[in-house]
Amino acid sequence: MEKKKRNRKKKIPLPIVLAELERCRGGVYLAAKNLKVSHVTMFNYLRDYPEAQAVVDAARGQVLDVAELGLAAAVQKGQPWAITFMLKTIGRNRGYNEKLELENTKPVEVVTMSLTEWTERQTKAQTQVIEALELFNEID
Repeated sequence: MEKKKRNRKKKIPLPIVLAELERCRGGVYLAAKNLKVSHVTMFNYLRDYPEAQAVVDAARGQVLDVAELGLAAAVQKGQPWAITFMLKTIGRNRGYNEKLELENTKPVEVVTMSLTEWTERQTKAQTQVIEALELFNEID
């Protein structure tokens, strides 16, 4: 049985693809629609032609820059949502994070005890803290 060959359409010249990607600000699906090709075809262009991927990356970088400027403006205006967002993302390397990531390199000892014993230990620890604070206050 003979395999049927796909009836492939003419390939769109790369300069036209690049121009459309620029016009669509890196929007692959929109560029594909405007060129009347599938998005798969456009992603194949991005895979096969580094200059096409570079156009998409540059356009997305510009859009990201505009978004960051808008975020910075909202922070300057004191918008709580913007401040929180910026601290949770850009500021996380300064410790502004909801999660505390710990790396344990030593084995951990697991201790089991009754609720009564745990309560007694907690009470003793609290008493020690209170006594230490009282001593500290006497020094001042």
